[in-house]
Amino acid sequence: MSSKFQSFDASPMKAFIESPLHARGGGVPACFCVHPTSGLYLSLDAGVTWALKNATPLIRCLAAVNGVLIGGTYESSPGYHGHFKRSTDRGANWTPYAPAFAPLHSICYVGDDTFIATGCDDEASSLSQGGIFRSTDSGASWAAVSGTSSFYGYWVANVGGGVCFCGGRVMSGGVSFGTIWRSTNSGATWTAVYTSTGSTRDRVESVCGSNDGVCLAGTVEQATGYYGSILRSTNGGATWAPLAGNYGYVYAVEHLGTDVCLAGVRYDATHGCVYRSEDNGVGWSNVQADAYGIYRIRKFSASKAFASDLWLPNRRSVDAGETWDAISDLAAVGDMRDWAVELAA
Repeated sequence: MSSKFQSFDASPMKAFIESPLHARGGGVPACFCVHPTSGLYLSLDAGVTWALKNATPLIRCLAAVNGVLIGGTYESSPGYHGHFKRSTDRGANWTPYAPAFAPLHSICYVGDDTFIATGCDDEASSLSQGGIFRSTDSGASWAAVSGTSSFYGYWVANVGGGVCFCGGRVMSGGVSFGTIWRSTNSGATWTAVYTSTGSTRDRVESVCGSNDGVCLAGTVEQATGYYGSILRSTNGGATWAPLAGNYGYVYAVEHLGTDVCLAGVRYDATHGCVYRSEDNGVGWSNVQADAYGIYRIRKFSASKAFASDLWLPNRRSVDAGETWDAISDLAAVGDMRDWAVELAA
């Protein structure tokens, strides 16, 4: 499998950024969310109202910068694989690129026209594809990062200053080990900074960080039921330790940029919740019990955030996660697999 996409002309980027389409009404960033079968939805009012933008991209994960959207697919036929798709008009039209990489789970922007992504074929009968992927030309071309093919990834996160994380797992002797890899050069090279003891925490589903050195990660362990942990670092992700207790499957963690942190979990077959911390992830309380399983949480601002529920309505908070309301425009749509808030490069 080739590790690099064909190159194409990215020169329209500057013209697009300077075009009227890029202007944001009232200075409010555009918000996007994607459903793997329904398509791409757009909000221009901080997530109050949403409209279907494009029913055809069928992407699993998403990042948005200056009107340019990069999407990643998770496809199972023929064979498990993923493709990157790129839009320069806020999702109205998409250009797919081949060849394929591993099925993609997460994409993020890390600055200076650089994106990173990760994925794995976790729905196949056995893991055989993984890796961390990187573009340094605003998504025009992609390459697999050397030495990462054994990393089966679920989440990428940018902290800033070149520091970014990938959460996932590695396999050894048929045992899954949850792991966090860290980069200090915007994803060019990676070092493992956390590896679980094996069956107790078999994959890291989510990672987030802040500029005060506090970073969080959520784990899922499948061997003994709905068991998972919240990992915490106080030194910028150099070292990690799990908090005491069982939090359920911790699918999502998010730092709102203050001392407030959020975690989305599923703790049995039909129940989940949002946990909230007001002390930088030391102590947590359940603030949204009426949930099936919170799959994604995405920060919009220090007070606003979005959440995906596996079966119940997608949700929005405007008070830093204390309360959550169903998003009426998305009530008939299943759980959103990813959310993106348009960044300014």
